[in-house]
Amino acid sequence: EASFQPAAPPGNLMVGGSTSDFTSGGAFIDFSADPGSSNNYNAKPVNFNHYSIAGNVGFVVFSCVGEDPRTFVTEACTFMQQNDPKLVLFMGHFNKPGDGCGDEDDVPTVAKWALDNSACAAFKGSGQSPYGPSNTAATRLKFIVGHQHCNCMTNFDLTLEDKCLDDDSNPDSVDGFIIGSHGMSWDPQSDPKCSARFGLPVFSTEKDQLTVSYAKLSLDTTKTHCSALNIFCKENPGEVSRTDLISAWLGNTPSAWEPGNAGMYGAGILTDAMDKLIGCLDKKGTLACSKDTSIFDVWYSKNLV
Repeated sequence: EASFQPAAPPGNLMVGGSTSDFTSGGAFIDFSADPGSSNNYNAKPVNFNHYSIAGNVGFVVFSCVGEDPRTFVTEACTFMQQNDPKLVLFMGHFNKPGDGCGDEDDVPTVAKWALDNSACAAFKGSGQSPYGPSNTAATRLKFIVGHQHCNCMTNFDLTLEDKCLDDDSNPDSVDGFIIGSHGMSWDPQSDPKCSARFGLPVFSTEKDQLTVSYAKLSLDTTKTHCSALNIFCKENPGEVSRTDLISAWLGNTPSAWEPGNAGMYGAGILTDAMDKLIGCLDKKGTLACSKDTSIFDVWYSKNLV
């Protein structure tokens, strides 16, 4: 159980308070900056940055919008070195620069920088530069990101290309994880280089060993390979059809994905797998269920040394 619970801000700062009140110190959120439009990102990083330790895991959470996160990360890494958790997780939205995230300020790039230029070098473990791409990944520091609609393992090079490692890859090649498809069973708005599959990842550090298990709950869904001009081409299983893509582009939900047609869990969801997972979670809880190999695949397992 958590031993620290942050205090809520005063009531007058939560309802109807002047935004200037948030700049006077001790405020819960700093509203002194206007986040602006999609062309003028101006959010205050302090509203997103956080580091803490829970159990044997340290968390370094930050945004790459607004300013270079390295000053904050340097402070966080000093804290981690002093308190020495078994594992440090760098967490944030962006798997690569772009869409408001500055060049080289995304989570994976900053994590790699921290391993070589901050007190987080203490968490290389048996790893060494250049880490995952050369099968020498840091064993006690990993990143978890989203943005790209994938659920997979990756490394410092592949994430910049929106690409994944295979589910049975060597743990020494894994620098981190893209968990951006947790609520996606298909993705009509982008053209991912990975499958937009829905599932449940579970991270365990029991007995000082990092184990990442994954319950696959949907088809591996990708866009159709068929050209828009080839009317005779047939989609492969798991491919989203051209008709569905056009419907989504027009702002409509394709008929096959409407709740009335898709069923209780939604189109593309593996009903038997979902039923089995929910039944297990209800009776045994997350940790016990994550060890059930009929429900979860083990992506990653390695001692935290």
